[in-house]
Amino acid sequence: MKSNPSYIFVVLLLALGLCDSARAQEALPTNFSLGTSLLYYTTLRSRNSREEKTFVVGDLRASYQFAPNWIAGLIYQSEEYNTKNSGFASPSDNNSARGTRISWGPSVGYMTPSYHVIFHYHYQSQLKLNTSNSTGATKSDYKGNGMQLDVGYKIPLWKGLIGPQLSYKNYTYTSLSTNGAAAASISPKLKESNLEPSLVFFYFF
Repeated sequence: MKSNPSYIFVVLLLALGLCDSARAQEALPTNFSLGTSLLYYTTLRSRNSREEKTFVVGDLRASYQFAPNWIAGLIYQSEEYNTKNSGFASPSDNNSARGTRISWGPSVGYMTPSYHVIFHYHYQSQLKLNTSNSTGATKSDYKGNGMQLDVGYKIPLWKGLIGPQLSYKNYTYTSLSTNGAAAASISPKLKESNLEPSLVFFYFF
């Protein structure tokens, strides 16, 4: 998710925000909101391609407006990806990996009917990786925390707001359990960062 389209997405969000600055001054419909965002990505396997990838991430959000356009709340996020290499002449080149990540924590941000900037602190983040190849399978369970910064643009839809969003995510994992063994601290720590576009929807009540 670190390709050029992500940076084009940033420029688009900035342009939309500048073009709609008047509507951005409006107040949010109510103090309480529920939200969700979704990103789905897959590679198409061509005749000459040996690799297949799928990636999907979604979240649930709840927030309360404690000051004009300032919100605080919680986020619960789920992520899954699969990578498969197959069809090689040598079995040792055939492998697969499946990863799942669950993260949750508090949020704070600035939201108007036109745009939002929200910071999430993932108090707890758990990454589970299952990999397999010709030599066997490995199950890895990482635990740590992370952060996320969302920037998005929205338009009215029904009783809510919907629009594109770009998220910068950064995770740090400090402990690891392999194949069911007791978790132990790891050094150096495992760090991961992503830049992800998504579609977000907020419902106000």
